[in-house]
Amino acid sequence: MTSPEPQANRALARLLAQGYAQALRDADPSAAEAAITGALQAGMDGAVICSRVIAPAMRWIGELWERDAISFTDEHLATATTHRLLAKLQPALFPPPDRPPESTALLACAHGEQHTLGLSMVGDVLRSKGWRVFEMGADVSADMVAVALARRAPQLVGFSATMSWSIPSLTRALERVAEIRPQAQVILGGIGIPAQLREPSRWVGEVEEVVDLVDLGSPVTV
Repeated sequence: MTSPEPQANRALARLLAQGYAQALRDADPSAAEAAITGALQAGMDGAVICSRVIAPAMRWIGELWERDAISFTDEHLATATTHRLLAKLQPALFPPPDRPPESTALLACAHGEQHTLGLSMVGDVLRSKGWRVFEMGADVSADMVAVALARRAPQLVGFSATMSWSIPSLTRALERVAEIRPQAQVILGGIGIPAQLREPSRWVGEVEEVVDLVDLGSPVTV
């Protein structure tokens, strides 16, 4: 389990999140990169940076878009900038493990879901902890999930949904997991996941919670 942290660390993370959010709103990738770099220099690891700096900033950007304070184009630019920075800073944020991958994870956004950022960050955490990750991306149907389950035989299956209309297809995908890989651990994330599916054993509210929810340090064989 993660240990308690000084209040100063949380305060610094909030400050960096505010800076990152403003940089995204200003379409200033250099300032956005400086915020992430500052978090790394402060000793935060990639999972914490995703949860405490990037995720709050992206939620704020989403709220601005919902209020028509920014355009759809602005929101997409902020997301694209974040994807680019995560790729650019990957070695520092998520250093590769010193062993080859042994356990396998399958990650997908529910059918109809286009927001892949949270799913990608979870995949980055898993890879850095020694997992082989098959990331299927956006808009994945239950039938596509079924094929991947049979072919990849994952020990862990993760789904993301931020929009309520994708939940019926997510439910079908979960049914396919229960049929094909009932022994696999399932994790769910995204603001679209309804309360009845947010079981403590599978709910990932923040990226860093994957570290506690999944036994990342010990590859699993099932």
